[in-house]
Amino acid sequence: ENKKSIFFSKNENSICNRINEFENTHDEFVQQNIKYKIQQKYDWDFISNQYLEVFQSLTNYQNK
Repeated sequence: ENKKSIFFSKNENSICNRINEFENTHDEFVQQNIKYKIQQKYDWDFISNQYLEVFQSLTNYQNK
């Protein structure tokens, strides 16, 4: 995933400015990214596959 760093000086104004800058420029991107992740991670097929993987790993563990 695309991860970026935000640098700022150790003072209140710099931190506030960076937060505002981030919110203004990345708000739409963050919302789309969150929506995509929610759709992928909380999809019933994804969840059921995760359960199957757990059950399979448990049965494999017991059979050893």
